[in-house]
Amino acid sequence: MKWIAALTLLMCITASAQTSPQINLMTEEFPPFGYYDEKGRLVGAGVEIVQGVMVELGYTTNISVVPWSRGIKLLDMEANHALFCMARTPEREDKYEWVGPLISDGVYLYQSVGNTPLVRDVRQAKTLDDIAVTANYPEHSHLQHLGFENLLLTEKPSRNIQMLMRNRIDAIAAGEFALPNLLASEGFEVNQVRKTEVKLFEVDLYVAFSKGTDEQILKDWQMAFERFQKTKEYREIVERYTGM
Repeated sequence: MKWIAALTLLMCITASAQTSPQINLMTEEFPPFGYYDEKGRLVGAGVEIVQGVMVELGYTTNISVVPWSRGIKLLDMEANHALFCMARTPEREDKYEWVGPLISDGVYLYQSVGNTPLVRDVRQAKTLDDIAVTANYPEHSHLQHLGFENLLLTEKPSRNIQMLMRNRIDAIAAGEFALPNLLASEGFEVNQVRKTEVKLFEVDLYVAFSKGTDEQILKDWQMAFERFQKTKEYREIVERYTGM
């Protein structure tokens, strides 16, 4: 009779999975968290962590790569959507449901080598002519809250790199894990920029789900993430992409 009970349990799990709404997973192309490698495969720290979580869940779906602004719009307007890797900030806290944190990153101000004297603190940074930040990224709202009036908003982080290396701006705000890949994608090297002493914040990156996502789905995802986080595979992913 045990096999009957097992079969019944399996049928219940299968039925539950079939009736659960499909989550539309989204990310942006932003190394080292998500990008296409030389073989055209979607890879990266965030992508591979989420894929590991999906294996834990027995869940299969494609991950859509979208511009960040479009991902935010879909998350705000459509049910059953999820976007990663999103910084969990006070401004966003009540707008979404959260699973994670997948990974953490430190955000600093950076300047190019040979540009203006290296800034030492927030007070000095406020005297610079222009600091490039990407709109809708957490460093944008963070610097605004600190009273910065010298922010130059851009649509994507690569634009910040281009302007910094052409000496069109004085500094950029960037995560230390993302910066080397951003520089390489534009043909520059890490030794061409300087990390200032201005650390803006430590950011935790999550999977953000549309508001109102079924509570059981969120619990299942969080539990699956916590299981995966304890695995050797998770540690290898983080080390491979961040060196930590």
